[in-house]
Amino acid sequence: MTASGSQPSLKSEPAAATPSSSSSSSSSSWVPEPFVLALGLLVVVVVVAVLVGSATPSTVVESALKGMMAPGQLAFALQMGLILIAGSTLAQAPLVQRCLAGVAAMPSTAVQGVVLVALCSMGAALLNWGLSLVVGAILAREVTRGLRVRGVGVPYCVVGAAGYTGLSIWHGGLSGSAPLKVATASAFGEAIPIGETLFSTPNVAVTVVSVLVMVAVLARMATNGDDGVPVPAPLVHATTSTTSTTSTTVVGRLLFIVVALLLLAAVGQRLWVQGGGAVTLDVVIVVALMVGFVLFGRQGPEAYAAAFQRSSVEAAGVLLQFPLYFAVIGVAVDSGMVAMMANGLSALVLQLPIATSTSAALATYWSAAAVNLVVPSGGGQWAVQAPLIAATAEQVHVAKAPLVMAFGWGDQLTNLLQPFWALPLLSITGLQARHLLPSTAWCFVVVGVGVSVLIGVMM
Repeated sequence: MTASGSQPSLKSEPAAATPSSSSSSSSSSWVPEPFVLALGLLVVVVVVAVLVGSATPSTVVESALKGMMAPGQLAFALQMGLILIAGSTLAQAPLVQRCLAGVAAMPSTAVQGVVLVALCSMGAALLNWGLSLVVGAILAREVTRGLRVRGVGVPYCVVGAAGYTGLSIWHGGLSGSAPLKVATASAFGEAIPIGETLFSTPNVAVTVVSVLVMVAVLARMATNGDDGVPVPAPLVHATTSTTSTTSTTVVGRLLFIVVALLLLAAVGQRLWVQGGGAVTLDVVIVVALMVGFVLFGRQGPEAYAAAFQRSSVEAAGVLLQFPLYFAVIGVAVDSGMVAMMANGLSALVLQLPIATSTSAALATYWSAAAVNLVVPSGGGQWAVQAPLIAATAEQVHVAKAPLVMAFGWGDQLTNLLQPFWALPLLSITGLQARHLLPSTAWCFVVVGVGVSVLIGVMM
């Protein structure tokens, strides 16, 4: 499959072509949808755990249930649903819609649109990965719509992939799980300051190269013309809601704004005292909700509630499928599958005739990338792999900080192939997994090779 062949040109097709015009391509028609893939992945992991491991069918089923009900897992699914709904509701505010229209009007070509969406998605991810999920998805939808309104043929699949790129660099940013965890309490028995991880020269180099490479790959694919995949109709504007703004009392609007300002002030004070490390997913959700309160202040709480209700449909896929992935994680961890994958790949790479520090970093990088396919959670994966990485560092006598970042780079790499984190974007954009994979797979290949070379040069 070539870059030009992954997104066939459909310039002769009408703009209103159905999704089948894209899905019929040989590069994507075989890709199952995320819900089917989640079901299939769970079955595969269960079968492997029984055949390869020492687990019995009953213990495997118990592990699946344990994974779904593990402390914090279902709460995390609710967090993801809330950030999607809050972000989509915020996008319906009149001021935000005017801003989105302005941003969507900036690019005049498909290439410019793809580059703009990719840079915004990745820039947001360096601040917080949760923010990137919503920013990238909404921009992908609005930029594509804006260009098509002006008669510019746009491959929506490529723009959607650009909106997802933030999840492929997030672990090198301010919300990166592994570097933040080891900065305070480390599995290595010592704290590693973020100056040696997030702000190190290798991490900056990997992040910059990854951004440039993905922008170049996607910009090349953006030249293939309109792919005919439709953009969902915009949600109803807040001012056209069936709820009349006159039915909202002055007291109701005042309370609406006062509550928002008080909570935003409290968040601001916390960030002032605790610094950037206080920016968590919960903080992003609260800020999105309260900013929405403020921006809907003139329309009132009823208008906000109506917009929130319209947005809730976009969280359905997340709330349905995340528990299945939690079950996969439970089986993969309890059966020893994760340890086998990480240890097997690490042992293979460590035998390469290259410098010890390089082989250790490459082993960590590619083992983290492999494990992420069955444990698609940076924090959860770190909890499983941290002791293995610590053992590698002690065994081959290499510095620990580079291995922490090698883990992060590997964990984020296979997000380009893992539909788990694409679910929020798919919900907002109306795209399907098969629409993204031709573009993200090429980014995976080029970035994977590029980062491996950088590891060889720097470590």
